[in-house]
Amino acid sequence: MKGQIAKALEDWKPELYRINLALGVTELLAGLAEESSELAQAALKRRRAIDQRNPTPVTVAEATDKLYEELADVLLVAAALGINEYEVERHIRRKAARWISRIEEGCK
Repeated sequence: MKGQIAKALEDWKPELYRINLALGVTELLAGLAEESSELAQAALKRRRAIDQRNPTPVTVAEATDKLYEELADVLLVAAALGINEYEVERHIRRKAARWISRIEEGCK
């Protein structure tokens, strides 16, 4: 990860390691599943706020903030788990290439 997110995670690396030791891998995996679910719900809520076919009292700005909060939670738990950035990068590159290829094929 590059930029400010990576720097923030690096700044908190010792504390994230302590969290790993205190909670253990299995509890962190459960936390990752929970936070991932909350991220999915936040994404769906933001979609509703933008689309308004199924109105929500939440504004787009509020939904966006919640989406960022939940993404931060997922990244924090992943970092506490000791995420292998090189493996994630490898998957990102492969999947991004596949995604753009599918979009380009669909545009023909």
